[in-house]
Amino acid sequence: MARVIDIKMLLRLILKKWFLFVAVAVIALFAALVMTAEVKPDVYQATTSLSSIAEGSSAESLNGFRLLVNYSGLIYSSKIATAAREMLPDSLTISARQIQSMVTTSFSDTATMLYITSSSPDSQLALSVTNAVAEAFVAEISNITGDDTIKIYDRAINAIMSYNGKSEQQKTRITIPAVSLFILLVAIVIWALFSDRIKSVNEAALHGEVTVIGVIPRI
Repeated sequence: MARVIDIKMLLRLILKKWFLFVAVAVIALFAALVMTAEVKPDVYQATTSLSSIAEGSSAESLNGFRLLVNYSGLIYSSKIATAAREMLPDSLTISARQIQSMVTTSFSDTATMLYITSSSPDSQLALSVTNAVAEAFVAEISNITGDDTIKIYDRAINAIMSYNGKSEQQKTRITIPAVSLFILLVAIVIWALFSDRIKSVNEAALHGEVTVIGVIPRI
């Protein structure tokens, strides 16, 4: 016989286990509070775009973009980072190695653009670094290849918050207890559905297929 799901029975069973839900909620909330005791700093990103621009010659522009693609790995080099650091004011306490760790690159799917993005808890630092790295890279490409078609298309003028530490802290404190309670609920439902224990007279009677003569009371 196919197993019949008794919704009322499941609800009664869940209500009987209320103390488990309270315990799990308290433990999960405590764990979430410990894990998020310190708020992670916000992170800001600033992006500069580069492209190959040769007026009146699409062939030269395309050739310049090939150079841009081929030499894009130099952006992560210590030489570019050092050159970028020299462009920044001394008041910014940052090293060339830190600049290397801040920078990422990507290419446009629809246009011949290379994007240089810098990430930092300091929005002004992210802005300054991405523009300095872009300038250092353009100068290095021109020095290596003699090609001057690669230029900064759009300088970064503002930094956008990409990670909100306070918001993520609150999300974590809500998510961990919620997921823990959901897992407990699923576990109880699965146990109820697949347990061999008879939980009601109707279930003992195979939902009407046999007649129950009597029930022995629990002493």
